[in-house]
Amino acid sequence: MKTILLLLFILITSLISAQKITDKVGQIEIKRVSHSFLRNDDYELTKKITNKRNRPYNKMYLDSNGLLLKSVNFGKHHDNRLKILDDIRVYKYKDTLLEEVIIYDSGYDKKIRKERERKYYYNSEMMMIKTSYKFVLYNEDEELDWASYEYDKNFNKTKYIKSASTYYNYEYDSINRIVSYKQFYNDTLRWRYNYSYLENQRIGNFQTFYKDGKNNKKREILTFDHGNLIQVEEIGLEEGDMAEKIKIYYNSNNIISKVEYLESFDLKDGYSLYGYTDFKVKAKQKLNKKVVSKINKRIFNRSH
Repeated sequence: MKTILLLLFILITSLISAQKITDKVGQIEIKRVSHSFLRNDDYELTKKITNKRNRPYNKMYLDSNGLLLKSVNFGKHHDNRLKILDDIRVYKYKDTLLEEVIIYDSGYDKKIRKERERKYYYNSEMMMIKTSYKFVLYNEDEELDWASYEYDKNFNKTKYIKSASTYYNYEYDSINRIVSYKQFYNDTLRWRYNYSYLENQRIGNFQTFYKDGKNNKKREILTFDHGNLIQVEEIGLEEGDMAEKIKIYYNSNNIISKVEYLESFDLKDGYSLYGYTDFKVKAKQKLNKKVVSKINKRIFNRSH
């Protein structure tokens, strides 16, 4: 009997250890499949597209509650073929709070190594107050990067300290809508967004304060339809500036299915499509509104 139990233990242990870091996990899978239109020698768009084999450049795996468990990326900086594995990110939680992200890198020798880790810390109200980042490939214990966060009484993020020299400030109106977003370097204002609102739009006016004679201005317009973000437009306000537009499409389940990227060198000539991304979502369950919202934030998320 002891021999049988020992054999069963060895078998189960071997099966667990045989699980690959690249294996699928969770109940929900999201694939990103991107295409760009090629340009000719005069930088004009053609009808030829990249990625004709429809290879994903990213796969995400979520649990039944919409928490991200694993992200797999393809194509490297010096070799963008999408059949090449880039890195794998594994997300660990305590209850529903993200505690750690472990990043495994795939070298050109195709070996997968644990390379980096980022940890997250919270206050008693379960608001994130700090992150830390380490390069662990060679057992280095020194923090390469860190960040901390501050909040107001309504739990709005008011300050993001990126480093000893750089931080960001956020201001809100009486109904908790962001009205200002600023970057400071050595306590000197570097750039600023000021926001105003219409019925279905948020308008952000951006300006830099570099004092180098190269300050620039642009306008960002976010358009919504029944709460869904459907368009982002950025228009340069200086002479010769270009404009860019992002269009977001949803399927019958209210999940983002496609994002189009457009550009304009002269708004009088309209916009030209230069690329798009298709999103394919597979789920082993029926998705409620809360989970759908989390999926959409994973697909397309504005940081401010």
